[in-house]
Amino acid sequence: MFAPSARQNFFPSRKRLIFFRLLFPRRQKEAEKRSIDAAANKRIEELVAARVAEELERRREEIEAEVLRRVEEAKRVMEAQMLREIEQRKQEQMEEARKREVKCGGGDIT
Repeated sequence: MFAPSARQNFFPSRKRLIFFRLLFPRRQKEAEKRSIDAAANKRIEELVAARVAEELERRREEIEAEVLRRVEEAKRVMEAQMLREIEQRKQEQMEEARKREVKCGGGDIT
């Protein structure tokens, strides 16, 4: 009547039955393992996130103090740099003024 499919020809009926009995439980076990692994990974991520939040809350004051210390240090460095630049500009302006005096013969008139 009907021609058997290529798959049916590949395995004789008894061997096909044994194959599928062995194959499907393995696939089911693999699916269960993937599900368990996914649930475990999700739980681990949740625990890590909770631990990080807990640690940040516990050390909040310490972290804030460290941030303020670093900001103050950066302010001191910037202020010192600005003062050096201002002093350098002042020296350059004084040098230019002396050069102009010398060039113009800037003697005092009394």
